[in-house]
Amino acid sequence: MSKMDALLPRLKGKVLEISIGDEYEELTLNDHIKKVNGVIYAILEDIVDDFLVVSCYYFDKSGALHKRGNVVYINTWGVKAFTELNSRGCLNDVFLSSEHSRKMKELLGVDD
Repeated sequence: MSKMDALLPRLKGKVLEISIGDEYEELTLNDHIKKVNGVIYAILEDIVDDFLVVSCYYFDKSGALHKRGNVVYINTWGVKAFTELNSRGCLNDVFLSSEHSRKMKELLGVDD
């Protein structure tokens, strides 16, 4: 049993937010550009060797959301992070900018 297989009982059938670290788009705001990593929203169906088998949520050309059916095999070596989609936050919440470093140190009581 691989380490990934151990996650299957815990996450099978759950909606995941998966980041593979690839940039999806750039947002231009006044004088600054923010690069946005793409994420995949999908239901974990299975884990086969080094692949997550997921049924993806996606928008069609008309803008309608489809909840299942687009099955994708994601190589686990390319996954940067994933989490169960729930009301307690998302991946974007945990990827903090360097400007928050000082605030985090203060909050956690870490001295330089």
